[in-house]
Amino acid sequence: MRETVVRGNVAELMVAAEISKFGITICLPFSHIAGYDLIIEINEVLKKIQVKRAYMRSNVITPALVIETRRVVRGKLVPYQKGSFDFLIACDVKENNFWIFPYKMISKYKSRIQLGKKMDVYKNNWSIII
Repeated sequence: MRETVVRGNVAELMVAAEISKFGITICLPFSHIAGYDLIIEINEVLKKIQVKRAYMRSNVITPALVIETRRVVRGKLVPYQKGSFDFLIACDVKENNFWIFPYKMISKYKSRIQLGKKMDVYKNNWSIII
């Protein structure tokens, strides 16, 4: 579990660094209990951000970059509850790419999202959130 926390921290810091380029205030919670990883303030409105590190799923016929849309609670994968976050940002650490998804879009997926061509509209599209 420790290794996954460290990998997640890297993705969270990359997202925070990218958002800070827009001059936006970023807050980091002290724990991993909440359903979000960052809070940003835009025009005096707070937005909760969940960050997911993308990984290559290679144990399938066609390898694909994916993210999980669930979280681990007491050792079990469970879906995020409505209101847990406003946006999910997927981070491809190797290629320095980001996909910005509103919660409403993420809630349609039960376990994971493939970050293929169909998701290009969300890729590095910071106007979705900023």
